[in-house]
Amino acid sequence: MKIKSVLINSISLLVLFFICSIELLSQVNTEVLRRSGLKDGFHTAIDLGLDFNSGNTEYTKFTSSVRVDYFDSTMYSFISGNLEYKEGNDEIITNKGFIHLRGIWHYNNILLPEAFSQVEFNRFLDLHLRWLAGGGLRMLILKRPYGNDSTSLIHINVGIGAMYEHEDYSKNTHSNTRLIRSTNYLSLKWLLHRNIHFETVIYYQVNINDLDDSRILTDNVLEFSVTDVIKFNMSIHYRFDQQPPIDKKDYDFEFVNGIRLLF
Repeated sequence: MKIKSVLINSISLLVLFFICSIELLSQVNTEVLRRSGLKDGFHTAIDLGLDFNSGNTEYTKFTSSVRVDYFDSTMYSFISGNLEYKEGNDEIITNKGFIHLRGIWHYNNILLPEAFSQVEFNRFLDLHLRWLAGGGLRMLILKRPYGNDSTSLIHINVGIGAMYEHEDYSKNTHSNTRLIRSTNYLSLKWLLHRNIHFETVIYYQVNINDLDDSRILTDNVLEFSVTDVIKFNMSIHYRFDQQPPIDKKDYDFEFVNGIRLLF
């Protein structure tokens, strides 16, 4: 019965995984970078991914990321870096990366003040440099076991805050920005089983001086643990920019498979 229940929940989770990604409309979603259940001290993780296709369609894609987390009774902080490169038919299709630093203070079990800074580039969007810094307040809405499985847990948080944003574009220099945005999010984490983990988050960021200048971003990650150090994951990223740079579409969609190694 327990195996059947896990199987049914897994199928339901896969359906939810794709629905959340399709229904919602070059910022990076940092909510999925958070980790929970860490022991005190430093933790390091390296992610590597390689996709190769030959025949009618030819391309090579490489992804890598490195992160360091630190956790103790008073705060949780991490720094995470990511690089993604894709080339097909002798043409560069994707070339982007970012570094994110964040600190979260354990004020109490409900309210968590946090501060962050980030540097990002995305050659495909002509984004030469995006730098931001800000802070906000994270609030716990729900944290409870799911069903009769003691290893299952649902965790919901919302966040509100503000950040200074600096953007420079390689070609469309008139799209360069120096402004303050309100940044808000809703986060759902579902530990369906000790070996199955699902996360979805929706970000809403808006220029406080122009409400027609907003961005919506959703990230969805489904991860399966093979061993204590090897995990397979699938992720779907979807973003919508109400005022994209000239000659750029107002949305991006991406599906990624990968492997995670923990040390």
